[in-house]
Amino acid sequence: MNIFRKFTLRSLKRNRARTIVTIVGIILSVAMITAVTTTISSIQQFMLDVTIQNDGAWHVAVENISDQQAKEIADRGEVDGYAALKNVGYAKLEKSRNKEKQYLYIGAYEGAFVDQLSVFPVEGRLPRNSSEIVLPTSLTSNGGIKYEVGDTLSLPVGTRKTTEQKLLWQSDSEEELTGKETFVEQGKKVYKVVGVYESATFDGNHSSAGYPALTVVEDNQKDFGVNLYVTLKEPKTVGSFMKELNVQDDSALLASSDVRSNKYYLIYAGYSTNKNVSSVLQGLMLILIGIIMFGSISLIGNSFSISVNERKKQYGLLSSIGATRRQLKRSVLFEAVSLSVVGIPLGVLAGIGGMSVTFYFVNDLLIQSIHAGLKAGGSQLRLHMVAAGWAILLATVIGFITILISAYLPARKALKVSSIEAIRQTTDIKIRPRQIRTSKLTRRLFGIEGVLAAKNFKRNRRKYRATVFSLFISIVLFISATSFCDYMATGVQTMVTEYDYDIRYSIKETEGASLLYQNMSQIKDVTKAGYYFNTSGEEDVLFIAVQKDCISEKYRESGSLSEAMDDEQKRIVPHQSQMLENVRVLFIEDKLYRQYLRSQKLDVADYINGKDSKAVIVDTITAKGQDNVFEQYHAFQSVPNKVTLCCPKKDKTYETTTGICGTIVEEAPYGISTGYDIVLCYPESAMAELCPKSAIRDRVMSFKSDNPMQTYQLMSDLLEENGQATDGLVNIADEVQSTRALLVVMRIFSYGFIILISLIAMANVFNTISTNISLRKREFAMLKSIGMTNRSFHKMMDYECILYGCKGLLFGLPVAIVVTWFIYRAVGEGVVLNFYVPWYSVTIAIASVFVVVFATMLYATHKLRKDHVVETLKNENY
Repeated sequence: MNIFRKFTLRSLKRNRARTIVTIVGIILSVAMITAVTTTISSIQQFMLDVTIQNDGAWHVAVENISDQQAKEIADRGEVDGYAALKNVGYAKLEKSRNKEKQYLYIGAYEGAFVDQLSVFPVEGRLPRNSSEIVLPTSLTSNGGIKYEVGDTLSLPVGTRKTTEQKLLWQSDSEEELTGKETFVEQGKKVYKVVGVYESATFDGNHSSAGYPALTVVEDNQKDFGVNLYVTLKEPKTVGSFMKELNVQDDSALLASSDVRSNKYYLIYAGYSTNKNVSSVLQGLMLILIGIIMFGSISLIGNSFSISVNERKKQYGLLSSIGATRRQLKRSVLFEAVSLSVVGIPLGVLAGIGGMSVTFYFVNDLLIQSIHAGLKAGGSQLRLHMVAAGWAILLATVIGFITILISAYLPARKALKVSSIEAIRQTTDIKIRPRQIRTSKLTRRLFGIEGVLAAKNFKRNRRKYRATVFSLFISIVLFISATSFCDYMATGVQTMVTEYDYDIRYSIKETEGASLLYQNMSQIKDVTKAGYYFNTSGEEDVLFIAVQKDCISEKYRESGSLSEAMDDEQKRIVPHQSQMLENVRVLFIEDKLYRQYLRSQKLDVADYINGKDSKAVIVDTITAKGQDNVFEQYHAFQSVPNKVTLCCPKKDKTYETTTGICGTIVEEAPYGISTGYDIVLCYPESAMAELCPKSAIRDRVMSFKSDNPMQTYQLMSDLLEENGQATDGLVNIADEVQSTRALLVVMRIFSYGFIILISLIAMANVFNTISTNISLRKREFAMLKSIGMTNRSFHKMMDYECILYGCKGLLFGLPVAIVVTWFIYRAVGEGVVLNFYVPWYSVTIAIASVFVVVFATMLYATHKLRKDHVVETLKNENY
């Protein structure tokens, strides 16, 4: 070890307090960077797990091809593994309560189908031969048909064909083929039910014609078409592999062959060149790392700056006896490397440990918040710490670069000074005429001690600037971090829509819908119930037309106005009227509507009066404004006299009816959510006359419950017993709770981030002030030698503290408010927000500045008591 390295290590040992604070700063910095990178890698792995569960683990899917084509593709050299699902046939279901799913689809699989398509048995087991079958959970939950494990099914199996005799399978839309297909029975097959399975990847197509039952491929399987899923030896070659596939349409199938990649799996697994999704995570990571690096360079850089300034005279002496700038620069960098060897590993371990503990406590909340608790073989997916190699390496490299920058900048500046100037230290203090004058007010308020403090502040600005800059950075970082977290939390809070009901159920209006509503209203724990009819046209939503002069300018700017024409290109409304698109026309249960009208102090006779019923209008719109920030405004500037309801029909014509408008209100009736549409409310008793005859009517029921989870389950059971699909039953209370859970998770991460940033800021201030005080030992000893008492000394230091705090706040608060405004603009692009400054954080920042400054000053001056005045004056190293 050369003399320079020995000299550097000895200096670190002599200044243990500064060395420890610098190492703590490095640990905090690297810990935060590690926390960011490992969080991103953990979330990426979690999203990959969710993607595998939802979409599967295959790389390329080739659908609707012949058996021969599937074998040729599976045998290609680039293919690592494959899974195939071969079409067997359909069996008619006579008792399916879902009118759009009247078949049981039977598919035979081979290869790694179970793993690649994420098929999980929730009851029993998977089939082992072609005479066994597993049924999907949706057959019971959606179709209302229940089979037990061990049952034997004798099914009339056949195929669905078009009038052109082409085969129809799951990918063919049922809606497009209504009345254009026939079922051709081809014989009976007997299967033993060995289990019930769940798979979001395979049983998630709600538009398919049949519930998918799975069996195993048998010998001499008929070729009715195959869906092939493959994994590649080199996943990054997916694009070229897909281009090279020369897939021919199977003439026997209606659907064309389709080749597609598992896009999100490839992205989260790191194989895709499409960075649209991953760039969001990477962008967030870079922003957070940038903030951390900014604060860290300030802290660690100040430590090295003070260290370099303290040893400037020593560098001058070494230069005078032959040391080169390169050797001295290496000495400083060696100091950085020495501190890194200790700080970086501890920082990485601290970051991993901290995030592991955080994930442990927020796991359940996070899963609940994003509804990612999908069943995977009976267990939930969980977010866990994934300390990926790239995350650790990136944190280490960024941390080391941060330390090198922090060390290099002050060293480069200090080593530009000549040897003579460094030895004489003539550049440390430069006084210009009139520069150190102080005001008479300072003398009157603080006495001679205040004058001395003010003159010291002015004559040695460089050292004081370091302290003020540390406070400035601390204030900006703290307020900016709290503002960012506060705006994000407020944004999430605005997404928590305050519903006045807990459960909603939507169903097309039928004869039994009224009885079903009564039965659901009488379920245990239901405290309030109501319903309304939501109307729509056969081809599109209902439009309304009102007088042009009633429409607000804000709504005109939104571009939601139109000129509806009939099939002869003639206007369907008068010329003085204007069509509005985003409108919902609702007809509310009379009893419920009557209660609402009384609560709004409106005349019931005017609003429940047959075809002469006046409409209650809720016209508050939430949308992005011209500056790309969400805002709220009213669609009408005055109440329209009349409104024309326009119902688009299948033959491209419109049916119209005319209603009367009554008043505009802010609060909607029970069970109706607003914000993005204009809502027109009429009583149910006026629906026969005011609603166009061709309109489609959905009954929307709303229920409030003391125990939403139990009520939801009882309602689900009731619907199954009555042969009704449960798709339209929504647990609103659970969704609200999920969003609130996300808010809690966000606050936990936010507070953790704020605490760590605050620790960096406090360490920065402590290090800067304590070291500056230490470097002024001779100055203080000289003042004491000429008679300054301890009381006067503390009075002078108190004034310096006030100067530090006021200067830091003077520069820090305006910059922090500007940064807060930019944060508001960024967050405001996604949610409705008003600009505000989180004054609680400003108050905390102001109080913390003076507390930290005074506490550090007390600590530093307390250490000075141990110094002997004469010995201190003799020592020229201060």
